[in-house]
Amino acid sequence: MQKYISINDYWSWCFEEPPVSKEDLAQIFPLSKEYCAELWNHYISDKVSCLPLAYTEREHWFWNLKYLDYNYIDDFNNDITTNFIDLLHNNFLCSKDDMVIYFVNKFDAIETTFDVFLRNWMNFLYEDEHPILFCVSTGFAIMFSPDGGVYGGKRPSG
Repeated sequence: MQKYISINDYWSWCFEEPPVSKEDLAQIFPLSKEYCAELWNHYISDKVSCLPLAYTEREHWFWNLKYLDYNYIDDFNNDITTNFIDLLHNNFLCSKDDMVIYFVNKFDAIETTFDVFLRNWMNFLYEDEHPILFCVSTGFAIMFSPDGGVYGGKRPSG
């Protein structure tokens, strides 16, 4: 199974504005649909393919994530990056070199490091229908809601 696809075959326009450095682009790996589905089933849910479909499935672990009392919409619209970065530094249990997966849905995700995500978070949040940033090493997740809400917590073991 092919794990990654070329960034040129992905939604490359989302990395054009604001510009992403060549060094960071080299560390952004869009996942193939098959590999993404495998990881989604393992880390997120084997019952739903995207979080909006899970509204009727409130037993999923991600609906127990804690609201982090921050709304990223104003900062996003005003190109203010520091508040969001501070929020994630203080609430996301992950080190800068840890691998994270930014899941848009079961078939659409990007693998990178936490540090690269932090520097380029505005480029990742082109899609805000409940994407999840998941740290593989710690099991910690951040979910972003379309209204700008940010929710965080650890995925239960098992």
